[in-house]
Amino acid sequence: MDEQHFIRLGLYRLRHPLPPVKLKVIHSLAEALQSDKGELVWKEYLAHLSSLSLESEAAEALMVAFLARKSPLVSTAALRQALTAPSPISDYILMEMSGQPPLINLWSKAHSGEVPKFYAIAEEATAITHPRIVPPIVKTRLTGLEEMSGYPFVRQWEYEVERLIARFGQPATGSFEYWTEGSGSVTQVIPRPCHYARSAYLRTLSLAFDKWGMPEDEVYQEAAYVIPGSLIYTQMPPGERPSWAGRLASTQVTEETDCSTLVRALIKECADAGDTLLHLNSPLQRSEVFCADLRIAACYTEGPSANPKMAMRMHDYFLNKYITFAQEDADEMQIPSIAIQPMQFNNGARALPAIAPAPMHNIGYLTTDLIPRFPHLPVPYSEDTVINAVPAAGGLTLKMGDEAIGYLNYWNQQWKASHPRDASTPCGVSLVMKKEPLENIAPGHGYRLQHFWELTILEREESYSDWNWRILHGSIE
Repeated sequence: MDEQHFIRLGLYRLRHPLPPVKLKVIHSLAEALQSDKGELVWKEYLAHLSSLSLESEAAEALMVAFLARKSPLVSTAALRQALTAPSPISDYILMEMSGQPPLINLWSKAHSGEVPKFYAIAEEATAITHPRIVPPIVKTRLTGLEEMSGYPFVRQWEYEVERLIARFGQPATGSFEYWTEGSGSVTQVIPRPCHYARSAYLRTLSLAFDKWGMPEDEVYQEAAYVIPGSLIYTQMPPGERPSWAGRLASTQVTEETDCSTLVRALIKECADAGDTLLHLNSPLQRSEVFCADLRIAACYTEGPSANPKMAMRMHDYFLNKYITFAQEDADEMQIPSIAIQPMQFNNGARALPAIAPAPMHNIGYLTTDLIPRFPHLPVPYSEDTVINAVPAAGGLTLKMGDEAIGYLNYWNQQWKASHPRDASTPCGVSLVMKKEPLENIAPGHGYRLQHFWELTILEREESYSDWNWRILHGSIE
């Protein structure tokens, strides 16, 4: 088998249904594009791109070029010419690569025409729009657009699915159960019917622009809901676990005292490495009868010690309300200084968050393992401070100017394709900052840094039994 066939085999692996595998393949292909074999890879890549008939698959393949966008070989003009299934999301990715809007809109006619008023949609088409196949947000967005405009967005979506089936045949569904371990486990796969549903969504938006007068900027906003992966998070595949977190993979704790000892040890080992731990969300050692997920969140407190459970609820409030203080573009996140009122506790304690959720709008499926771990970023309180978070393999590098002041780490741990339904994904995230920069952005006025933790435990007697779960809380001064 020659190099050309190896490259084609790698490109074909983009059809693997597991998102973490897709992400690995995309990064490997992007690295190959920037290697000494880049010209051959580029030629085969363009040929592969032109062979893709589904808009969603074409957008997924474009993520390779996005990651390799700094290579002199990568040309957005050549990519546009190679696309046989243009769409709003493909144009969005290409605009982020070039920094320029397209001169010609290639996707405005990429639809099947309006659905006839009394047309009966085939059952096999409506089955592909089921939430088991495509995320519920897709239908939710179309329903909202339909209610606001009066146009039949949902029926048009189903009609576009039916037209795709007529053109390319009924897609093979495969078996979800192949990747799971029994009825109590869950996984996410992207089977070919999912690409049909996503492509039909994009084709519906194209029709709305062409026939119903939907503004172009609104089309791009709605198309972002089916982006294959966040342009920031796709650039940070999982890396090595931090050295101070090594014990997480070999530890099982079930009692509050033992967990406090573990958390205190993690904080100390992080400090011995010259950093302050601000956030951790990671599994402990897992087995067929034991799963535990540990969360640590730092907080600035004043007065008495805050109640651990209530302090964790404060952090959950930011998550549930999706409150983030950072902005993002394709190259970095920016975290400006803020001024907010402290939270008051019943015992007189006052608290300000030391961390807040990182932006996670339209994160896509490529980094699906990362979503439940909710990466966090520091909250700067000093005036005129801006922290930049730059993506790299294994997470984000936090910078003030040219100086690296901390890291958001992301790693796999005992990775499997599935995990217990009530447990989180088999990966971990952490946030650390160097001591002096952290002191410079702290609120002052008598506030001290305090760590709160939450341990969610799943236990069962046998590998086939139902899980029993409980939650423990604690704090470290």
